[in-house]
Amino acid sequence: MRFEPYKYWTDDEMKDALRDIIHSLDISILIRNQWRDIAIDAVDDSSWSFQKEYNGCTAVQDLFHPDPACWIHDYTWLTGMGGRKADRIFYELMLLEGMPKFKARRRYVLVRIGWMAFYNFKYRIKGNRKEVNSSITRMYELLTK
Repeated sequence: MRFEPYKYWTDDEMKDALRDIIHSLDISILIRNQWRDIAIDAVDDSSWSFQKEYNGCTAVQDLFHPDPACWIHDYTWLTGMGGRKADRIFYELMLLEGMPKFKARRRYVLVRIGWMAFYNFKYRIKGNRKEVNSSITRMYELLTK
């Protein structure tokens, strides 16, 4: 049986929760707005079902429920946009959420290994591998400049 903690959440409940958590963080307004927009767009994206596919950060304790960093990361991976940019965004967002650098780096290394060793090939075989969209690219640029 698959763990589905958000199985009974409505789209509006998820949007409100993500919006509230992201707006509670002490970060630049530009990054906050971009993060919020991607999170809200992900709820509306028909290429995945967060109620069935999003389960928070895998095998570790989330800082928030739902966790916005894990939300964006799962969204990019489960829709075929995972990879280097998505993983770097995940790392930077964990730091913005207040996670200690060592812990964020450890998680980053583990997701990079997971992507390169398994998920990249899984999505290529399924024909679900696609480039990151312009919103994700913009977020990457904001976080890495």
